[in-house]
Amino acid sequence: MSVEHNKANEKRLYDEVYNKGNLSLIPELVSPDFVSGNNKGHEGYRQMVIAWRAAMPDIRFTIDEMVGEGDKLVYRLSGTGTGVSSLGGVDITGKKMSWTQAIFTEYKDGKVAKGVNFMDTLSLFRQAGVVPPAFAQAQEANKALVRRYFDEVLNKGNAALLDELMAEYYVMVRANGEIDNQGREGNKKMFAQTRASVPDLHVNIDEMLADGDKVVVSGNWEGTHTGLIGGIPPTGKRFKYGYTATYRVVEGKIVSGKIVADQMSMYQQLGVSPPALTQNQEANKALVRRFYEMANHVKGDVSRLQALVKELIAPEYVVHTPSGDWTLEQTLQMWNQVFTAFPDMNEKIEDILAEGDRVVTRSTATGTHKGAFQGMPPSGKPFRMSEVVVFRVAGGKLVEEWPLLDQLGMLQQLGAIPSVPSK
Repeated sequence: MSVEHNKANEKRLYDEVYNKGNLSLIPELVSPDFVSGNNKGHEGYRQMVIAWRAAMPDIRFTIDEMVGEGDKLVYRLSGTGTGVSSLGGVDITGKKMSWTQAIFTEYKDGKVAKGVNFMDTLSLFRQAGVVPPAFAQAQEANKALVRRYFDEVLNKGNAALLDELMAEYYVMVRANGEIDNQGREGNKKMFAQTRASVPDLHVNIDEMLADGDKVVVSGNWEGTHTGLIGGIPPTGKRFKYGYTATYRVVEGKIVSGKIVADQMSMYQQLGVSPPALTQNQEANKALVRRFYEMANHVKGDVSRLQALVKELIAPEYVVHTPSGDWTLEQTLQMWNQVFTAFPDMNEKIEDILAEGDRVVTRSTATGTHKGAFQGMPPSGKPFRMSEVVVFRVAGGKLVEEWPLLDQLGMLQQLGAIPSVPSK
């Protein structure tokens, strides 16, 4: 079966079985070989649903994000409900509950056959007003586990120890919220690449705190850049930058990690631009090139101008001119006048530079005055004008523009203003 079939199947399980209580659909959607912890087969799945719905009859599950490959799915799940009894031995009567889960499933013959559930259990306990006594002991054990990961894996290079310390379905959440679900094996490969790039890598721990199943660590990464980092050739320079990492530990293994690090500082110390920043700058330059390309094909056709605006221009677009700011509507009025007056107008980019969210072009505009323009009747004369324009890009669209045009030279060429005789 396809990944899309499996996704649709999983969605039906939550929409119709969990949320609506339609237990009769379980044989259609769940494999008879289903296993999730101590829950096995159709009956085991049925008991899971019954337990949730008995504790919170108004339970509502929502799949927030789902990724699939082959016969496997991983997704983030949100749940809400009002307690009327106990859940997992904890009385939640009268409590408004909300929680998140990460679920890994495997499919067989188009039906879910295996489930691994990572749940924010501590949040549920807190909402119920309960703090299990065993949590304090568990927190210290979790801190010791994470410290071993830093001391023996990261700093001493013992990657084999990951089998003991890290769950098979380890998930890394990037600072921007993206999920990397390459698992433990994927983490091993990433670790090997990091050690190859920085053989003397050392990650120190300045502070470590534990709360429930989470361990938060802060400190510094440091080392010498002697191998490729993100495609950047070795510089031989040393670097040091700060980080904060949050790990989640379940049943003695690290199941997820989120790292926020000052990698920009590292790139600055190495004297290079971050790969992602370079990629963004190239994408921004490509966007501006596309703007000029489409503008050159307008040729007085309003539909082409509309297509340009729809594809490349943000609704909040502003042009900052020496005489004041133009809204997108005002800019379109001016462009219409220009393309009508100079239907063969063409702009050639002579140079283009990008830094951050800015793109600067130096270009040459040419055309023939064939229509009325700013009160001037058509002269039939050609013109050639130099331009420098600064664009700001956000969200893949042009949002601001600062043009500097040799309008005096153009008007002189059209005969609207006398040329100053040279001495």
